[in-house]
Amino acid sequence: MAWPLSLLAAAVLGTAYGPISVLLALFGEVAVGSAAGGLPKPVSVAVVAPVIEELSKGMGFLVLPGLVARVLEALLRPAIRRGEDSFLGGAARFVVEAVRESGRGVSGPLVLGATTALVFGTIENFFYAVWSLKLGPLAPIVVGVTRTFVSLPVHVLATSSFAFLYGLVWRVVGSRWVGALSGYVSAVLIHAAFNFSILYLRYKAVHAR
Repeated sequence: MAWPLSLLAAAVLGTAYGPISVLLALFGEVAVGSAAGGLPKPVSVAVVAPVIEELSKGMGFLVLPGLVARVLEALLRPAIRRGEDSFLGGAARFVVEAVRESGRGVSGPLVLGATTALVFGTIENFFYAVWSLKLGPLAPIVVGVTRTFVSLPVHVLATSSFAFLYGLVWRVVGSRWVGALSGYVSAVLIHAAFNFSILYLRYKAVHAR
């Protein structure tokens, strides 16, 4: 499989899945909060959000490549059946394998995870900026710029660590599930540490007055 094509497939899948991951995370956080009868904001921000959001973003490289590859294979089966001697058959098989390979190894999941996180963080920042309109006309600019340089890199870093460890541990240890678990724990810890630090800084700022 041509390496650049599998990375291109990973970037396309990540971009397409980003908005879906936002919706999954939103529904997940609402469901957990409702099931718990309402949670204190610190618990929701520092614990629930990292656990749900990193799982939502991680599903992009854990599940999506294999699922999309199977769908494409079913849709392109008439062309694939023509065999490698047919241009359409060869191209169809090449596309299916590129999508499948985007979820394997280290580089494919890394690109897919980072792209998903970038789209996820950008959409999240947009909603925070819109929400801040009630604070004044300049608030969305301040919030948008601040979150772009602070929270967006954390989203990318956390999910990229998930994807990197997933692919690396899977390759070294030979267990996909051990790789997924180790990467997921890493991502949640990074995300939770950042969210907790923001809560702590807010607390200190309020009580320093």
